[in-house]
Amino acid sequence: MRSKELSASEEADRDLLHHMIDLLHQREYELHRSLIISVNCGVVEVRGGVMSYHLRQIAAEYIKRIVGVNCVADQIVVDRTI
Repeated sequence: MRSKELSASEEADRDLLHHMIDLLHQREYELHRSLIISVNCGVVEVRGGVMSYHLRQIAAEYIKRIVGVNCVADQIVVDRTI
């Protein structure tokens, strides 16, 4: 049975996720509304859709620069109908 307490790695991932969402929320592009983000051992998976390739690049590059992010699995799609 798994302990109810989070491991140090899980807690760090949770904190990183919350920090990332807060930072994205502050951006002018409102990327936090169209992206689904998960973190596992510092590896960030980003899914969802944005309206342009430019926004896709902004999101991926911004996330890569956040302290604590080891790697980004970029699954963002461009969907001009959003």
